[in-house]
Amino acid sequence: MDRENIPVIQKVTSGVAYEEILREQDEKGIDLIVISSLGRTGIAKYLMGSVARNVLKGATCSVLLTK
Repeated sequence: MDRENIPVIQKVTSGVAYEEILREQDEKGIDLIVISSLGRTGIAKYLMGSVARNVLKGATCSVLLTK
């Protein structure tokens, strides 16, 4: 599959963010989640947000964490 034909899912929903992301992964058979950590400064820049952390812990597929 070339990169022009990679399916991408974008969806807006309400609820607990990481739970909704993981639910979507299960329902759609997602094989990669791309999620951003919080772009903070100081000591906070070394810690990732709770949504990203919970997605990393709960995902059964690969997760790409960006900053």
